[in-house]
Amino acid sequence: MSIFIGFIALMLAIPTYGISLLLWLFFKYQYDKTTATRVLINAIVMSYKNNGNNEVRHHINNAALSLVFDMYGGKVLYDENSAVSGILLHPVNKNALLVTMTQVSDNRLLIKATDVNE
Repeated sequence: MSIFIGFIALMLAIPTYGISLLLWLFFKYQYDKTTATRVLINAIVMSYKNNGNNEVRHHINNAALSLVFDMYGGKVLYDENSAVSGILLHPVNKNALLVTMTQVSDNRLLIKATDVNE
């Protein structure tokens, strides 16, 4: 979906002198921010609550993966093409969590959160 919107923004950039590209960047950031605050943090908490079992989410942009650490005061330890790992505080009880998010085939994101001490 974002590739399609990006293509449309690029096509409209020529007659609008780049305004459509700025709008696309704004809306993409807002989409990633919403994904991080509503989808990813909930999946992280659910994985932690289920003893570190993988949670699966579909169609998540890679930009949202790092953004969740920025928004919740975490620290990224590893950021490669399709995987992000880091330390994040649990939003309710403030336990330090080791969070790993990995993009796999069929545009699926595996999310695993465990206690840092384990």
